[in-house]
Amino acid sequence: MHLKDDAGLIAEIQALSGTHSSLLDDQEFVRTVLPALRGDYTAVERYTCPQDAVLASPLLAVTGDGDAWTHVGEAGAWARHTTGGFRLEVLPGGHFFVLAHQRRWPN
Repeated sequence: MHLKDDAGLIAEIQALSGTHSSLLDDQEFVRTVLPALRGDYTAVERYTCPQDAVLASPLLAVTGDGDAWTHVGEAGAWARHTTGGFRLEVLPGGHFFVLAHQRRWPN
């Protein structure tokens, strides 16, 4: 994703269906947020977690059952990175499942 041109990156964001189209049609908004989005994708796509990295704190992994980007098995694999307890929650929805479940995690 981070190597796509601007139009390609915007097309991918649109395909996720989590950003209102009026925002993506606003060139000033897109020009403002595109560097941050590209930076986020660069970090996510280039980061590799050391296989032996282990935390002592509890971990909660949350994913949507219809998320094409993060599958349940991938989210569950975080269990090997903690000795402090692990919980996996699989909620209904796709990549933006969290929008439908916002009340689950209070501010």
